[in-house]
Amino acid sequence: MGMSQAWHIKRRARLTQSTQTSYWRASEYRLVGLDEYLDDYDEAPAVEAVPSARWYKHNPFSSYRSKSKKRSVGVGAHMQFLKLENLLHEEESDLLDTALLVFVQAHGLLGIFEEDYLTYPVLPEGKFSIAPEAVIDEGGGLRRIDPATEGKKLALQAQEQDPFFETFPEFKELQHEMMALPDEVRFTPKIPDNSFLPNGGSVGLVHWNAIKEQFGGLLVLDGSLFPGVHVICTREPLIRWSQMLAAFSYLRDMTMEEQANALNGSLVDASPFVHVTEDRNLERSYQCHNLLTAMYLMFYLDLTGGSTIKKCQSSGCPEYFRTGAQSESIYCSKRCASRAATRRGRGLTP
Repeated sequence: MGMSQAWHIKRRARLTQSTQTSYWRASEYRLVGLDEYLDDYDEAPAVEAVPSARWYKHNPFSSYRSKSKKRSVGVGAHMQFLKLENLLHEEESDLLDTALLVFVQAHGLLGIFEEDYLTYPVLPEGKFSIAPEAVIDEGGGLRRIDPATEGKKLALQAQEQDPFFETFPEFKELQHEMMALPDEVRFTPKIPDNSFLPNGGSVGLVHWNAIKEQFGGLLVLDGSLFPGVHVICTREPLIRWSQMLAAFSYLRDMTMEEQANALNGSLVDASPFVHVTEDRNLERSYQCHNLLTAMYLMFYLDLTGGSTIKKCQSSGCPEYFRTGAQSESIYCSKRCASRAATRRGRGLTP
């Protein structure tokens, strides 16, 4: 192998490891409403954060590794997500419930809010920031507050640290009046005719209160952002998980042209990112803001990096594995290959 080729492989491996994410996840989740069949969408079965959970930033790429010469199993959230699709067809729904909870405990919610809406809020005329309705303390505790009183007070204190207001102190007095309350905030749907929107898919902005009910959303204090808040969703309906899982799983069976089109559409929110290495060099990378986009990016990195994702053909094995594009492997491990050979020898389904 030439020196330039070896450098290229090393560079690609570092590229995938430095990929950044910036979504929040809870330390503990639970499934709710599984025994209820309600017409009310907001009370439908869902996965949600336990109220006492701690919140912190999570990087799903910590479990992702670039391709190797050997078969790889469970090297990323995307392959673990694919395993859930098999359980959708199992007679024992408890298996799916358990597997889904294990997955969300490891990686957090999918980020369906970011899939449905443009994340920058629409404010009333004359308003330039938002009073928060929750804060996260240094220990990760999520505390709800009154946006009209404590929320505005904390937001104004955060704004005082901004160099802009040191340069133009006259604007400090206007900030209280220029700050919108949460019930004045709207968001723009990415797809106006999406039937899962609270307004039934009709054209127009969606009120924050409707989104809040649907996703358990909170506008959390964040002085680093211009509106002064970021959105944290504490709940996602399971019907949306099924929808996203079906679309994600279908990628595996598409033609190359179909895969390219699907991935291009799903990676719109993934963006180039400049990463500073430990040895003070600038390195190319990617940035995404929710788990679902991160998993599509993993799929993209695998397919464009010469890897193929396959379903293990050993009967009863739910695993997906990654191998080189030219590999003829159909089993995820030597154990599954040996077990299939034994079954075949006995006249059974491998």
